[in-house]
Amino acid sequence: MEIGQALGESRSADDAANLISEAVEASNDGDVDDEIHAVQLETNLSMGDRIAAAAKRWHDVLQEELKCADVQVAIGKIEITYGAHAAPDGESCKYGFTGQHNITVDRVPEAGQIEVTHEWIELSNQSVTVSGSGAVTWDLFQLTRQLQHDLTWHKGSAALPSSDVTWHATGDRTQSLLDGNIFKGIAIDGTRNWTRSNAEGDWQLDINNVEVEWALPAPRTGEYVLSIPNGKSVSMTFEQLEDTNTVRITFESGGKSFEVDLTLGAPVEVRET
Repeated sequence: MEIGQALGESRSADDAANLISEAVEASNDGDVDDEIHAVQLETNLSMGDRIAAAAKRWHDVLQEELKCADVQVAIGKIEITYGAHAAPDGESCKYGFTGQHNITVDRVPEAGQIEVTHEWIELSNQSVTVSGSGAVTWDLFQLTRQLQHDLTWHKGSAALPSSDVTWHATGDRTQSLLDGNIFKGIAIDGTRNWTRSNAEGDWQLDINNVEVEWALPAPRTGEYVLSIPNGKSVSMTFEQLEDTNTVRITFESGGKSFEVDLTLGAPVEVRET
């Protein structure tokens, strides 16, 4: 559940960043009218479905790559060196991972906390290389967990230097149980920040009380606010419509706004207001 939820939360925030940055561009280009438009989209996947799918993909990648890895286990620590061995006869490690991943588990009983620390050293799939650290701190008294990361990743080709790009990303989010029930969902508060080597300025995503209910197609309440290097910002707020499985997403930027109604398994419907 930890990996699946972390991936789902990360994907949700990344999708939000992409969506609301597109909204900024649309408002800059004059594609958004002064009126509010509501567009109903269809999705057959709930938030829980998407998190389960992300966890399954990650499981499949690890299962494939661990065949070629050296794994050392000690008390409270696991060290994984990818690409250390050839694949068994008749098999392959198709993603070609190399590099190191270290995992450390620490307990602070008096504080009711468990901390899982990750360190990535030149971890690569031959396309992207990642180095940095991450930490997940479970608070057994407050029933929360804090996710922090500080990562640098590089993508590029020696044959095409102009394609080289390096990103640096940090983040600090706290998750809590939705309505006190892990089987219902989680609430998320925090920030994510990015910088890019070939662009000026920082990107910042504020995550304000975003409540992710597994059965819904989008968060049921809360807000993302994205600040981008050109000084503009755009917000995306969520509201579950009463007694429905529809979530209304409202985008606002530069004095303009539009709405998207996202319904699980519903036909596409476009309307203007």
